[in-house]
Amino acid sequence: MKILLIAPTTEPVSGWGTYAKNTQNGLIEAGNEVFMLTTSEGLPGPLSLMSSPFSIWKAAQLIKKVVSNHNPDVIHILAEPYAIAIPIAAVKTPWVMNFHGTYSVTPHTHWLTRGLMRKALRSAAGFLVCSNYTLKQVQNVLPKEMYDNVIQKTHPIRLAVELPKTEKSNGTDVLFVGEIKARKGVLELVLGFAHYVKTHSSTAVLHLAGNYKEDGGYIEQIRKHIASTGIKDQVKIHGRVDDIALQGLFNNAGAFVMLSKQDEYNFEGYGLVFLEANARGVPTISSKESGGAEAVIDGETGFVVDHGNVQDIADRLHKILDEKSIDPTACQAWAHKHSIAQQVQTCEKLYAEVTASR
Repeated sequence: MKILLIAPTTEPVSGWGTYAKNTQNGLIEAGNEVFMLTTSEGLPGPLSLMSSPFSIWKAAQLIKKVVSNHNPDVIHILAEPYAIAIPIAAVKTPWVMNFHGTYSVTPHTHWLTRGLMRKALRSAAGFLVCSNYTLKQVQNVLPKEMYDNVIQKTHPIRLAVELPKTEKSNGTDVLFVGEIKARKGVLELVLGFAHYVKTHSSTAVLHLAGNYKEDGGYIEQIRKHIASTGIKDQVKIHGRVDDIALQGLFNNAGAFVMLSKQDEYNFEGYGLVFLEANARGVPTISSKESGGAEAVIDGETGFVVDHGNVQDIADRLHKILDEKSIDPTACQAWAHKHSIAQQVQTCEKLYAEVTASR
């Protein structure tokens, strides 16, 4: 089958990039002919379509041109904002898209993009959704009759994680990987970790790895609470790290924690990073208020907590780090169920369904 994938990048620098890379490689390995349309080919960045009519028009013209040149059997939009351009491109090829997270919803909240995105949803042949949490957020912004139509064409997809070629971690530290901002619940993690250290006399170290705004108030709040709780020597703020350093942090981790929370229309749709930790035998802790909870089997591969419950966070860290209540082998088994091959099979099944009547 000839497939056109549309994404900003195939570099694993974001959730979109990781998904695009895995999907492209898996489809090619399965014997398909795959064409990529990314920013490297002149496609505008996905977020520019949220505010710029010119970016919408440019993306539409490029999609139309690539479809004309390659005549794919199906188009798969991997990053939601690009669907805004489909009504302008007016292509006849069957197309499908993913519902990942925030950008499944935000185009429906702005006057510039609402009409185009709703027109796009009506013309889409199918949808793939990574979590029930994301699907619920989509439901909240659509008229009932439109959502009823969407849900009939929606299929769940188990997102893939690339399995590392390393042994299980035997570490004792706590790790967070992601952008250091309020929606990721980093301050709540710091407070929960401080309570754990205090109540269990732990010598564990909390590592925070990810971009942050140095002049922003949030990082200052975090530093203030680190100092006031007396854990300055047990928290390391790394900023963005390269792949080698990240591998080292995972190897030394005994628990991975991300306590994402919803901020109006901004939310965590899933969380591949939980599976990346599990693949190394590292148990995880997610908040209930995100799709990340669906990446954790509560009590088996980690725990799900209320993001603001300091006592609950501390107790779960104690269960993982001190009581060893989560089996690393179970974590790895869960990660292995999220292979690239099974993800591709889900995509191919949908492609076959939407092209059957062509």
